Amino acid sequence: MPNLFSWAPDLFGVPCPQRFFASEQQQDFKQYMDTQQQILRILDDVLSLGGRSAGFDRSTHLLGAIPELDSMAVVNLITSLEDQLGIMVDDDEIDGETFGTVGSLTDFVTAKLAA
Repeated sequence: MPNLFSWAPDLFGVPCPQRFFASEQQQDFKQYMDTQQQILRILDDVLSLGGRSAGFDRSTHLLGAIPELDSMAVVNLITSLEDQLGIMVDDDEIDGETFGTVGSLTDFVTAKLAA
């Protein structure tokens, strides 16, 4: 009889049953992409981009590349992320790299949501 619960690491290195490996990876990926879409929507709203964020992907540069993202906009963006996604961001948790790209911002928010 085959072992239905052989163990394999998931995306985060945590062992999980092999037979659930693919579905858990797909779920994690879907959750990540959903989070990224929410972030893009919030970026579009806060920065008044008029739908330009629809063309953004993980590698799209933000801070220093989008003129609308100045220091006041960063504060408004953090407030909107906290309000709309239910996260708390402390001042010492963020720096310029957090807002470097859509991917770095999505990674940060994803980690906050998982905490």
